[in-house]
Parts: sequence; C-alpha cells; structure tokens
Amino acid sequence: MEIVRKGASRPRRNRFPSSPYGAFVVAAAALAFALVLARSATYGPALDIHSVNYLRVTDNLLDGEGFTHWPSSRRVQTYAGPPFYPLLLAGARLLGLELFSGIHWPGAVFFALTVFVVGRYAGRHLRSRFLRLWTPVAVALSLPFAEWAWRGLSEPFFVLFTLLALILLDRFLEEGKRACLAWSAVFAGLAFSTRFVGAVLLLLAGALLLMRRGARGREKLRNAAAYTAIAG
Repeated sequence: MEIVRKGASRPRRNRFPSSPYGAFVVAAAALAFALVLARSATYGPALDIHSVNYLRVTDNLLDGEGFTHWPSSRRVQTYAGPPFYPLLLAGARLLGLELFSGIHWPGAVFFALTVFVVGRYAGRHLRSRFLRLWTPVAVALSLPFAEWAWRGLSEPFFVLFTLLALILLDRFLEEGKRACLAWSAVFAGLAFSTRFVGAVLLLLAGALLLMRRGARGREKLRNAAAYTAIAG
C-alpha cells in the first residue's frame, strides 16, 4: 500500500486485462474454485462446530426465530456474532442451495474472486513478470484458504472484503477519487459485519486518512467521518 511503497520506486501500472495475462488470472481463479469442489467431491464439506453453528443460526433465521442458536422447543440463545454470513447463507438457501451438502459453494466462489482480485492487482502494480504470474497461483494454491471454503467458514468473505477495502483506500490516498473512498468504506463495513476483528480495519483506515499528506485538517476529518459513517 501507500506507506509500504514510500521507500521504493513507484512501479508502473500495467494495463489489465491484457488478453494472455487476463486469461491466466481467470484460469488461476478457476483452479482455486475447482480445488475446493474437488476436495468436497467425495464426502461433501467438512462441517465443524463453527459451520454447524452458522447452519443453526441460518435455519432459525429462516424459521422466524431471529438470530438464535436453538429452535423455540429448546433453550433459546441469542446469536451475538457478525450477521453477514448467516444472512448470506439464508439468501443462498432461498435461492435453492442445500446448505448441509453445499455450504462450501459460496466460499469457493469468494475464494476464486479473491484470486482474481489479487491477480488483477498484481498485473497492474508488479514489474516482475514472474511475480505477476506467481502471485495469483500462490493464492490459488493456498491450503488454509481452500480449507476455510471447504469447511464452510466465513474467512473467505472476510479476506476478500478486507482486500478490496485496502486496495480502494490505497487508490483514494494516491488519486483522491472519492468513489474509491466510498467503496472502500462499504467493503470495510462488510468485513466488520463478517468478522468483528474487522474493527481493526476501520481504525487503520481512519488513521491513514488523518495522516494523509497534502490534505487540510478539515478535509482529513471529513474523510475520516464519512468513511466511518458509510462503513457503519
């Protein structure tokens, strides 16, 4: 990002997608998607206590029980976790996805999207051809990431939202495009609503906006306040 690049020469931005490289990034994203599906082809997703908890909350939400862990016939316990992932699963179920055997599908899609975003960013910012090619492949072959998707966890969504928020915030700090600031805040808010640790992202964004070079004090405060309001 901007702070990291201060000590180095600014790399030129390569146009994306060029036909060969764009196709390569799409192939890397497809590889990531296929790896998750291949892992779950025999026995389905590897449900653990966290993914089962998400399924319970989703079922109760669709049954009118609200954000709770248990149906009304048993002790009701309010779900105090981030709301985005259960809402996403509820939407997927309404669209016809069988969650018990297909909870890994949304994670596989977001895994592939993350590979695509990383490849797109690498294609625009890295000078080394080797690094431009290796970066999306390295992410696609990330076993922890594939494991998150396979287990039906919320990490693939959090990672993509965080990545997009940082990329767009960096673009705003470089170019001053307010649309980038607004979209960065939207994705930061989605990251926070996926995992509460996303609060660190909001604090980081606020600090960077307040330290932005070339901006006046009032402008810095307005940008930080707008970012917080949109993200919230």
